[in-house]
Amino acid sequence: MAGYEPSASETGLGWEGFRRLTVSGKEWETASQDVCSFYLEPVDGKTLPDFLPGQFLTFRMGFLDSAGQERHVVRCYSLSWGGARKPYRISVRRINGAPDKSETPGVVSTHLHDRIQVGAVLNVKAPAGGFYLDPQKDGGPVVLISAGIGITPLFSMADSLIESGSTREIWFFVGMRSAHSFPMREQILAWAKDRSGFNLVIFHSQPSADERLGVDFDVRGHVTAEAVRERLGQREADFYVCGPGTMMNSMVGGLEALGIASDRIHFEAFGPASVRRAPKDVDDRIANPYSVRFARSGVSVPWDSTYDNLLSFAEAQGVPIDGGCRSGNCGTCATAVDEGTVEYVARAAAKTESGTCLTCVAVPSSALVLDA
Repeated sequence: MAGYEPSASETGLGWEGFRRLTVSGKEWETASQDVCSFYLEPVDGKTLPDFLPGQFLTFRMGFLDSAGQERHVVRCYSLSWGGARKPYRISVRRINGAPDKSETPGVVSTHLHDRIQVGAVLNVKAPAGGFYLDPQKDGGPVVLISAGIGITPLFSMADSLIESGSTREIWFFVGMRSAHSFPMREQILAWAKDRSGFNLVIFHSQPSADERLGVDFDVRGHVTAEAVRERLGQREADFYVCGPGTMMNSMVGGLEALGIASDRIHFEAFGPASVRRAPKDVDDRIANPYSVRFARSGVSVPWDSTYDNLLSFAEAQGVPIDGGCRSGNCGTCATAVDEGTVEYVARAAAKTESGTCLTCVAVPSSALVLDA
Protein backbone atom coordinates (compact mmCIF):
# COMPACT_ATOMS: atom_id res chain seq x y z
CA MET A 1 0.00 0.00 0.00
CA ALA A 2 1.43 3.35 -1.02
CA GLY A 3 2.41 5.53 1.88
CA TYR A 4 1.93 2.71 4.39
CA GLU A 5 4.61 2.15 7.02
CA PRO A 6 4.31 -1.19 8.84
CA SER A 7 4.38 -1.21 12.62
CA ALA A 8 7.43 -2.23 14.60
CA SER A 9 5.77 -5.47 15.58
CA GLU A 10 5.30 -6.37 11.90
CA THR A 11 8.78 -5.41 10.68
CA GLY A 12 10.77 -6.64 13.67
CA LEU A 13 11.96 -3.11 14.45
CA GLY A 14 10.37 -3.20 17.88
CA TRP A 15 11.87 -5.21 20.71
CA GLU A 16 11.93 -8.81 21.82
CA GLY A 17 10.34 -9.83 25.10
CA PHE A 18 9.63 -7.23 27.77
CA ARG A 19 11.15 -3.74 27.83
CA ARG A 20 11.26 -1.34 30.77
CA LEU A 21 9.05 1.72 30.26
CA THR A 22 8.62 4.42 32.87
CA VAL A 23 5.37 6.23 33.67
CA SER A 24 6.00 9.84 32.66
CA GLY A 25 2.45 11.08 33.20
CA LYS A 26 -0.87 10.07 34.70
CA GLU A 27 -4.27 11.74 34.32
CA TRP A 28 -7.94 10.99 34.93
CA GLU A 29 -10.07 10.76 31.81
CA THR A 30 -13.56 10.74 33.36
CA ALA A 31 -15.45 12.79 35.93
CA SER A 32 -16.14 9.58 37.86
CA GLN A 33 -12.38 8.83 37.95
CA ASP A 34 -12.87 5.27 36.77
CA VAL A 35 -10.60 5.67 33.72
CA CYS A 36 -6.99 6.80 34.03
CA SER A 37 -4.41 7.38 31.29
CA PHE A 38 -0.75 6.44 31.73
CA TYR A 39 2.00 7.93 29.56
CA LEU A 40 4.98 5.66 28.95
CA GLU A 41 8.55 6.40 27.86
CA PRO A 42 11.57 4.08 27.57
CA VAL A 43 13.94 3.90 30.53
CA ASP A 44 16.88 3.54 28.14
CA GLY A 45 16.01 6.81 26.36
CA LYS A 46 15.85 5.17 22.93
CA THR A 47 13.15 5.92 20.40
CA LEU A 48 9.76 4.24 20.67
CA PRO A 49 8.56 2.69 17.40
CA ASP A 50 5.32 3.79 15.79
CA PHE A 51 2.34 1.46 15.95
CA LEU A 52 -0.82 0.91 13.98
CA PRO A 53 -3.91 2.57 15.51
CA GLY A 54 -5.91 -0.10 17.33
CA GLN A 55 -2.92 -2.13 18.55
CA PHE A 56 -2.13 -2.84 22.20
CA LEU A 57 0.72 -3.22 24.68
CA THR A 58 1.20 -6.31 26.84
CA PHE A 59 2.20 -5.78 30.49
CA ARG A 60 3.65 -8.23 33.02
CA MET A 61 3.32 -7.32 36.68
CA GLY A 62 4.38 -9.11 39.84
CA PHE A 63 2.11 -9.51 42.86
CA LEU A 64 2.40 -11.25 46.22
CA ASP A 65 -0.34 -13.82 46.77
CA SER A 66 -1.95 -14.69 50.11
CA ALA A 67 0.92 -17.07 50.89
CA GLY A 68 3.50 -14.37 50.28
CA GLN A 69 4.66 -15.93 47.01
CA GLU A 70 5.23 -13.71 43.99
CA ARG A 71 3.13 -14.45 40.95
CA HIS A 72 3.08 -12.71 37.58
CA VAL A 73 -0.04 -11.45 35.86
CA VAL A 74 -0.15 -10.51 32.18
CA ARG A 75 -2.62 -7.97 30.81
CA CYS A 76 -3.10 -6.19 27.49
CA TYR A 77 -4.18 -2.55 27.13
CA SER A 78 -4.86 -0.71 23.88
CA LEU A 79 -2.77 2.27 22.94
CA SER A 80 -5.24 5.12 23.26
CA TRP A 81 -4.06 7.73 20.82
CA GLY A 82 -2.66 7.95 17.28
CA GLY A 83 0.19 5.71 16.14
CA ALA A 84 2.63 8.54 15.45
CA ARG A 85 2.20 10.17 18.87
CA LYS A 86 4.81 9.82 21.59
CA PRO A 87 5.06 8.90 24.38
CA TYR A 88 2.84 5.82 24.36
CA ARG A 89 -0.48 6.16 26.15
CA ILE A 90 -2.88 3.59 27.57
CA SER A 91 -6.20 4.41 29.24
CA VAL A 92 -7.33 1.88 31.85
CA ARG A 93 -10.77 1.47 33.36
CA ARG A 94 -10.88 0.42 37.01
CA ILE A 95 -12.88 -2.80 37.31
CA ASN A 96 -14.71 -2.62 40.62
CA GLY A 97 -16.73 -5.80 40.24
CA ALA A 98 -20.49 -6.24 40.37
CA PRO A 99 -22.77 -7.34 43.25
CA ASP A 100 -24.16 -10.16 41.09
CA LYS A 101 -20.58 -11.36 40.43
CA SER A 102 -21.03 -10.86 36.67
CA GLU A 103 -17.80 -8.85 36.88
CA THR A 104 -15.01 -9.52 39.36
CA PRO A 105 -12.72 -6.78 40.70
CA GLY A 106 -9.70 -6.09 38.54
CA VAL A 107 -6.42 -6.84 40.33
CA VAL A 108 -4.29 -5.11 37.71
CA SER A 109 -6.54 -2.14 37.00
CA THR A 110 -6.83 -1.42 40.73
CA HIS A 111 -3.06 -1.73 41.13
CA LEU A 112 -2.46 0.69 38.26
CA HIS A 113 -4.95 3.26 39.52
CA ASP A 114 -3.98 3.16 43.18
CA ARG A 115 -0.28 2.28 43.28
CA ILE A 116 1.38 3.17 40.00
CA GLN A 117 2.56 6.78 40.06
CA VAL A 118 4.79 8.92 37.83
CA GLY A 119 8.29 7.45 37.87
CA ALA A 120 7.17 3.84 38.22
CA VAL A 121 8.76 1.34 35.82
CA LEU A 122 6.66 -1.29 34.02
CA ASN A 123 7.63 -4.34 31.93
CA VAL A 124 6.04 -4.01 28.50
CA LYS A 125 6.04 -5.91 25.20
CA ALA A 126 6.17 -4.07 21.86
CA PRO A 127 2.91 -2.95 20.19
CA ALA A 128 1.05 -5.85 18.64
CA GLY A 129 -2.35 -7.04 17.53
CA GLY A 130 -4.25 -7.71 14.33
CA PHE A 131 -7.08 -5.24 15.06
CA TYR A 132 -5.92 -2.02 13.47
CA LEU A 133 -6.65 0.61 10.81
CA ASP A 134 -4.31 1.97 8.17
CA PRO A 135 -4.77 5.77 8.35
CA GLN A 136 -3.15 6.21 4.92
CA LYS A 137 -5.65 4.00 3.12
CA ASP A 138 -8.17 5.69 0.86
CA GLY A 139 -11.76 4.56 0.65
CA GLY A 140 -15.27 5.11 1.83
CA PRO A 141 -16.53 5.89 5.33
CA VAL A 142 -14.87 4.49 8.45
CA VAL A 143 -17.42 3.43 11.04
CA LEU A 144 -16.16 3.16 14.64
CA ILE A 145 -18.51 1.45 17.11
CA SER A 146 -17.56 1.26 20.79
CA ALA A 147 -19.02 0.42 24.17
CA GLY A 148 -17.41 1.37 27.47
CA ILE A 149 -13.63 1.21 27.62
CA GLY A 150 -13.68 -0.41 24.18
CA ILE A 151 -13.48 3.18 22.98
CA THR A 152 -9.68 3.29 23.46
CA PRO A 153 -8.48 1.57 20.24
CA LEU A 154 -11.18 3.35 18.24
CA PHE A 155 -10.10 6.72 19.64
CA SER A 156 -6.60 5.83 18.43
CA MET A 157 -7.99 5.13 14.95
CA ALA A 158 -9.91 8.41 14.78
CA ASP A 159 -6.92 10.36 16.11
CA SER A 160 -4.62 8.81 13.51
CA LEU A 161 -7.02 9.52 10.65
CA ILE A 162 -7.34 13.16 11.66
CA GLU A 163 -3.63 13.67 12.35
CA SER A 164 -2.68 12.11 9.01
CA GLY A 165 -4.96 14.50 7.13
CA SER A 166 -7.19 11.71 5.82
CA THR A 167 -10.31 12.93 4.04
CA ARG A 168 -12.30 9.75 4.79
CA GLU A 169 -15.68 10.29 6.36
CA ILE A 170 -15.75 9.12 9.99
CA TRP A 171 -18.78 7.86 11.88
CA PHE A 172 -18.18 7.35 15.60
CA PHE A 173 -20.90 5.51 17.55
CA VAL A 174 -20.11 5.72 21.27
CA GLY A 175 -21.93 3.72 23.95
CA MET A 176 -21.46 4.82 27.59
CA ARG A 177 -23.41 4.69 30.82
CA SER A 178 -23.36 8.48 31.07
CA ALA A 179 -21.26 11.56 30.35
CA HIS A 180 -19.51 11.06 33.71
CA SER A 181 -18.00 7.75 32.53
CA PHE A 182 -17.12 8.92 28.99
CA PRO A 183 -13.28 9.01 28.55
CA MET A 184 -11.69 11.47 26.09
CA ARG A 185 -15.12 13.09 25.77
CA GLU A 186 -13.96 16.68 25.24
CA GLN A 187 -11.57 15.74 22.44
CA ILE A 188 -14.22 13.70 20.64
CA LEU A 189 -16.77 16.52 20.96
CA ALA A 190 -14.16 18.92 19.54
CA TRP A 191 -13.65 16.65 16.51
CA ALA A 192 -17.40 16.54 15.93
CA LYS A 193 -17.52 20.35 16.02
CA ASP A 194 -14.40 21.21 14.03
CA ARG A 195 -13.56 18.36 11.65
CA SER A 196 -15.53 18.16 8.40
CA GLY A 197 -16.97 14.69 7.80
CA PHE A 198 -16.80 13.63 11.47
CA ASN A 199 -20.19 12.28 12.62
CA LEU A 200 -20.68 11.50 16.31
CA VAL A 201 -23.63 9.56 17.75
CA ILE A 202 -23.64 9.14 21.56
CA PHE A 203 -25.69 6.46 23.33
CA HIS A 204 -26.14 6.66 27.13
CA SER A 205 -27.69 3.66 28.87
CA GLN A 206 -27.90 5.30 32.32
CA PRO A 207 -27.79 9.08 31.76
CA SER A 208 -27.49 11.30 34.81
CA ALA A 209 -30.42 13.45 35.86
CA ASP A 210 -28.71 16.59 34.60
CA GLU A 211 -28.09 15.20 31.07
CA ARG A 212 -30.34 16.37 28.24
CA LEU A 213 -31.38 14.13 25.36
CA GLY A 214 -30.39 15.78 22.10
CA VAL A 215 -27.81 17.97 23.83
CA ASP A 216 -25.55 15.80 25.99
CA PHE A 217 -26.34 12.54 24.20
CA ASP A 218 -28.29 11.43 21.14
CA VAL A 219 -29.91 8.10 22.03
CA ARG A 220 -31.03 6.60 25.36
CA GLY A 221 -29.96 2.97 25.52
CA HIS A 222 -27.25 0.79 24.01
CA VAL A 223 -25.67 0.91 20.57
CA THR A 224 -27.36 -1.52 18.17
CA ALA A 225 -26.64 -2.64 14.62
CA GLU A 226 -30.05 -1.34 13.54
CA ALA A 227 -29.29 2.13 14.94
CA VAL A 228 -25.98 2.18 13.09
CA ARG A 229 -27.62 1.21 9.79
CA GLU A 230 -30.40 3.76 10.30
CA ARG A 231 -27.88 6.60 10.64
CA LEU A 232 -25.44 5.40 8.01
CA GLY A 233 -27.89 4.27 5.36
CA GLN A 234 -26.94 1.69 2.76
CA ARG A 235 -23.48 3.02 1.91
CA GLU A 236 -20.55 0.63 1.95
CA ALA A 237 -18.10 1.28 4.76
CA ASP A 238 -15.37 -0.32 6.85
CA PHE A 239 -16.62 -1.16 10.35
CA TYR A 240 -14.41 -1.33 13.45
CA VAL A 241 -16.09 -2.59 16.61
CA CYS A 242 -14.79 -2.92 20.17
CA GLY A 243 -16.50 -3.52 23.50
CA PRO A 244 -17.50 -6.18 26.03
CA GLY A 245 -18.27 -9.69 24.82
CA THR A 246 -22.06 -9.36 25.07
CA MET A 247 -22.07 -6.22 22.96
CA MET A 248 -19.66 -7.75 20.43
CA ASN A 249 -21.77 -10.84 19.84
CA SER A 250 -24.92 -8.84 19.20
CA MET A 251 -23.20 -6.13 17.15
CA VAL A 252 -21.11 -8.31 14.84
CA GLY A 253 -23.97 -10.75 14.26
CA GLY A 254 -26.39 -7.87 13.81
CA LEU A 255 -24.24 -6.15 11.19
CA GLU A 256 -23.85 -9.39 9.26
CA ALA A 257 -27.62 -9.98 9.45
CA LEU A 258 -28.13 -6.55 7.88
CA GLY A 259 -26.12 -7.66 4.87
CA ILE A 260 -22.71 -6.16 5.69
CA ALA A 261 -19.92 -8.35 4.34
CA SER A 262 -17.92 -10.04 7.08
CA ASP A 263 -14.60 -8.92 5.55
CA ARG A 264 -15.64 -5.31 6.19
CA ILE A 265 -16.30 -5.93 9.90
CA HIS A 266 -13.18 -5.75 12.08
CA PHE A 267 -13.52 -6.29 15.80
CA GLU A 268 -11.84 -6.84 19.12
CA ALA A 269 -13.53 -7.80 22.39
CA PHE A 270 -12.42 -6.42 25.76
CA GLY A 271 -12.15 -8.70 28.77
CA PRO A 272 -12.35 -12.51 28.98
CA ALA A 273 -14.97 -12.80 26.23
CA SER A 274 -14.91 -12.60 22.48
CA VAL A 275 -17.18 -13.11 19.51
CA ARG A 276 -17.91 -16.78 19.79
CA ARG A 277 -19.41 -19.50 17.66
CA ALA A 278 -20.74 -22.81 18.92
CA PRO A 279 -18.32 -25.73 18.56
CA LYS A 280 -19.49 -28.61 16.38
CA ASP A 281 -21.08 -31.72 17.85
CA VAL A 282 -21.63 -30.18 21.27
CA ASP A 283 -24.12 -32.85 22.34
CA ASP A 284 -21.68 -35.62 21.37
CA ARG A 285 -18.90 -33.96 23.35
CA ILE A 286 -21.05 -33.80 26.47
CA ALA A 287 -21.95 -37.48 26.16
CA ASN A 288 -18.40 -38.58 25.28
CA PRO A 289 -15.97 -36.03 26.72
CA TYR A 290 -12.47 -35.97 25.32
CA SER A 291 -9.55 -36.64 27.64
CA VAL A 292 -7.19 -33.72 28.19
CA ARG A 293 -3.69 -34.35 29.50
CA PHE A 294 -1.37 -31.57 30.64
CA ALA A 295 1.93 -33.33 30.12
CA ARG A 296 4.36 -31.26 32.22
CA SER A 297 1.91 -30.92 35.12
CA GLY A 298 1.03 -34.62 35.13
CA VAL A 299 -2.71 -33.87 35.11
CA SER A 300 -5.10 -35.95 33.02
CA VAL A 301 -8.85 -35.21 33.18
CA PRO A 302 -11.95 -35.48 30.97
CA TRP A 303 -12.84 -32.26 29.16
CA ASP A 304 -15.67 -30.38 30.88
CA SER A 305 -17.77 -28.60 28.23
CA THR A 306 -19.11 -26.10 30.78
CA TYR A 307 -15.80 -24.26 30.34
CA ASP A 308 -15.54 -21.78 27.47
CA ASN A 309 -11.92 -22.56 26.67
CA LEU A 310 -8.85 -24.60 27.53
CA LEU A 311 -7.19 -21.77 29.47
CA SER A 312 -10.03 -21.53 31.99
CA PHE A 313 -10.19 -25.32 32.16
CA ALA A 314 -6.44 -25.56 32.85
CA GLU A 315 -6.66 -22.94 35.61
CA ALA A 316 -9.46 -24.92 37.27
CA GLN A 317 -7.16 -27.97 37.34
CA GLY A 318 -4.34 -25.97 38.91
CA VAL A 319 -2.30 -26.04 35.68
CA PRO A 320 -0.41 -22.75 35.16
CA ILE A 321 -0.69 -21.20 31.68
CA ASP A 322 0.07 -17.52 31.21
CA GLY A 323 -2.89 -15.52 29.95
CA GLY A 324 -3.25 -11.93 28.76
CA CYS A 325 -6.14 -10.63 26.70
CA ARG A 326 -8.25 -13.84 26.90
CA SER A 327 -9.76 -13.03 23.53
CA GLY A 328 -7.21 -14.48 21.10
CA ASN A 329 -5.35 -11.25 20.43
CA CYS A 330 -2.09 -11.17 22.39
CA GLY A 331 -0.76 -14.72 21.97
CA THR A 332 0.42 -14.97 25.60
CA CYS A 333 -1.46 -18.23 26.23
CA ALA A 334 -0.04 -20.06 23.18
CA THR A 335 0.70 -23.66 24.18
CA ALA A 336 2.22 -26.55 22.23
CA VAL A 337 -0.16 -29.34 21.23
CA ASP A 338 1.72 -32.63 21.67
CA GLU A 339 -1.16 -34.84 20.51
CA GLY A 340 -4.68 -34.29 19.22
CA THR A 341 -6.53 -31.34 17.73
CA VAL A 342 -8.39 -28.23 18.91
CA GLU A 343 -11.17 -26.06 17.53
CA TYR A 344 -11.35 -22.29 17.91
CA VAL A 345 -14.54 -20.81 19.38
CA ALA A 346 -13.60 -17.22 18.54
CA ARG A 347 -11.77 -15.45 15.75
CA ALA A 348 -8.16 -15.18 16.87
CA ALA A 349 -5.97 -12.27 15.77
CA ALA A 350 -2.69 -13.49 17.26
CA LYS A 351 -0.48 -15.63 15.04
CA THR A 352 0.81 -18.91 16.42
CA GLU A 353 3.56 -21.30 15.39
CA SER A 354 2.63 -24.60 13.83
CA GLY A 355 1.76 -27.16 16.48
CA THR A 356 0.56 -24.64 19.06
CA CYS A 357 -2.85 -23.29 20.01
CA LEU A 358 -4.27 -20.23 21.74
CA THR A 359 -5.82 -21.86 24.79
CA CYS A 360 -8.00 -18.84 25.64
CA VAL A 361 -10.15 -19.35 22.53
CA ALA A 362 -9.74 -23.09 21.90
CA VAL A 363 -11.56 -26.26 22.97
CA PRO A 364 -10.63 -29.91 22.27
CA SER A 365 -11.86 -31.52 19.06
CA SER A 366 -10.23 -34.87 19.94
CA ALA A 367 -8.35 -36.43 22.84
CA LEU A 368 -5.65 -33.89 23.62
CA VAL A 369 -2.18 -33.63 25.13
CA LEU A 370 -0.86 -30.13 25.85
CA ASP A 371 2.68 -29.17 26.83
CA ALA A 372 1.63 -27.49 30.10
